[in-house]
Amino acid sequence: MIARRWLLAVLGLVCACSSSDSGSEPSVPPLAAVVRPEHPRPDFRRDSFVNLNTIWEFAYDPEDVGLTERWFERGDVWAERIQVPYAWEAPLSGLVPEHEGPYSVVQTIVANTFRGVAWYRLRLPEPLPVDPGLDWHLVFGAVDFEASVWINGQHAADHAGGYAPFSVNLAPFVRKGEHVTIVLRVKDETELNDRAQPVGKQGGVWYTRTSGIWQTVYLEQRPRLHLTSIRLIPEPSQSRVIVRPTLSEIGTNLSLEARLDGAVVGRFDGVPSSTSPEIELTLDTVQRWDIEHPTLYDLDVIVRGADGVEDVVHTYFGLVEVATDWLPGHAPSDTLEPLEQYQALHVNGRPRYLRCILDQSYYPNGVYTAPSLDAIRADLQLAKGFGFNCVRLHIKADEPVKLRLLDEMGFYVVYDVPSLDMQARNVEGFAGRANFESTMRGLFERDGFRRWTGRASPGRSRTLPWRAAPRCRARHPNGRARIAW
Repeated sequence: MIARRWLLAVLGLVCACSSSDSGSEPSVPPLAAVVRPEHPRPDFRRDSFVNLNTIWEFAYDPEDVGLTERWFERGDVWAERIQVPYAWEAPLSGLVPEHEGPYSVVQTIVANTFRGVAWYRLRLPEPLPVDPGLDWHLVFGAVDFEASVWINGQHAADHAGGYAPFSVNLAPFVRKGEHVTIVLRVKDETELNDRAQPVGKQGGVWYTRTSGIWQTVYLEQRPRLHLTSIRLIPEPSQSRVIVRPTLSEIGTNLSLEARLDGAVVGRFDGVPSSTSPEIELTLDTVQRWDIEHPTLYDLDVIVRGADGVEDVVHTYFGLVEVATDWLPGHAPSDTLEPLEQYQALHVNGRPRYLRCILDQSYYPNGVYTAPSLDAIRADLQLAKGFGFNCVRLHIKADEPVKLRLLDEMGFYVVYDVPSLDMQARNVEGFAGRANFESTMRGLFERDGFRRWTGRASPGRSRTLPWRAAPRCRARHPNGRARIAW
């Protein structure tokens, strides 16, 4: 409640710069009402949520002089304003004009012109409230590509990768009662470097690039002992879900509570033996997720330290079993003709045909970032209305709020990890593979699973991670792939 009351105060005050820095500093406009106000992580939500999707100060740094000139301490370089969380190429950022209709090739090139370094600054108008045992953490949902953070002039963090979240504990950099000033430096060269960045469809004349902040920035409180990630493995045949939390340190108590339609259907309470325990959470009621009945369970994870301070994270899961198996009439026992022997995707024991729509997940004025949650929902409702039961997210790591909508609206998902540029070459010293693998690991941790595609032996059911969409292939004798969904 303290965080919420503080947020109301923030939205009603003017963010004035401190006169102790420089008497000639321009005044900063009021901290405007936030856009995209929903919590960005329905799969990993804490209640102490303060959304920072507002107007930030902004400056291009085409000569890359900001570090040597110490822009993170200065107040006279902020010539622009940008609406976060939109990339600086997006019209909704306020930095480029809006347009109607599709881009022409020339317009796309113009919109993609600036590549390099840019800086952001936001000064919170009030000191953050202090709660015993809790620290404020600054979370960036996604920043493309290389990011460095300063808090009150002190270097606080570096991060590389355009798709996974990262956070900064503010406690070491902010004294009690002190205002907080956030400075972010971003470097995004896309294909100007050695093409070692995972870009998906960005760049060239294909799609508008995405640079800088493009997912929600927010504050949340965490105790020293807190949950850092969680993996959930559904096992509906055993009436349970396997919970694998990762803790910042070993705690004195860990509690789980699963609910279905508001009713408690599973509880656990115990002492974790490590920072990565594995817990079998038995469920009293089993309702499987499928496209006709996309049932979701709510799950609260509560960890307590020796000081009694709790960290509470809200998440959710679905119970589904995914396997590959022979189609009826097409198993080796049914036919000796190799071309008639093939497998298909089975969900909860039934063969399923995937009617997938290719979702580019780009928006005319938001580029990578949807203008609203309603805009995402409207697209998915159209796909559902046309009879599609599957969405292929095309070489883009999408926002967690979209993944939640896909889950609750009943879609299978095929998820492509953003690829390197088509002209990238794996020569000595090339960092592309390391960047790609780092992107995958970051998304694995964010989305709570370790494998996105999988196979099962014929006739054997296998539970795969939530949102995993296995591709099932049989081979022609001539080596060409025959695919049955």
